[in-house]
Amino acid sequence: MAAIPTYDKFIEPLLRFLAQHPDGVAARTGQDGAAAGLGLSDEQKTQLLPSRNQHIYRNRAGWAHDRLKRVGFSESPKRGYWKITQAGLDYLAAHSGPLTSKEVDRLASTNVNVRLRPADDPDDPIARDTTDPGPVPSIADATDSTTPDDLIEQAIVEIRESVSAEILELIGCADPSFFETLVLDLLHVRAGALEQSCPEGREPAWYTPATRALDSSVLQRQ
Repeated sequence: MAAIPTYDKFIEPLLRFLAQHPDGVAARTGQDGAAAGLGLSDEQKTQLLPSRNQHIYRNRAGWAHDRLKRVGFSESPKRGYWKITQAGLDYLAAHSGPLTSKEVDRLASTNVNVRLRPADDPDDPIARDTTDPGPVPSIADATDSTTPDDLIEQAIVEIRESVSAEILELIGCADPSFFETLVLDLLHVRAGALEQSCPEGREPAWYTPATRALDSSVLQRQ
């Protein structure tokens, strides 16, 4: 499956999409518009963050909108709503052709430490308070095109892989009786979960006679 472009690649298509709808659009509509501008496939749009709590393209479009707000080219006049500003329209009027990589990088890195007004907007990845003039430490400063969410999600993946490898190593070093007990415990937990999920006696398609016999054996040995 093709990788989804980094958030900075969403900046230009999102801005041009918002310019086509100067009265503003729902955030999700803006995210879909940016995805269409990048030519994302339906398969790409199904990809989730490692935490599986949001689609990757929506998250990256949200960070692109954050950058547009920081340069004054867009705003969130109400919850879950994105709208291009007059400054954004003027900017596109002066940049009718595709933006250069250098210009996109400039937009992505401008005012990254400025605190934004809280928008109470679940579709914006972050919201800052202007009452504190101090700088906001930004994880995004560490890379040119990686969002803080990307870094956190990657850290989660690395932690999971590390813990999984450590657990497998410990299991591999254990004696056979421990491994047998572990397998029986897991089957017992699964049998209990099955009983709770199917209170009326219905069984899922994967619950074959072989797995039924294993669960019966487990319950008899407890």
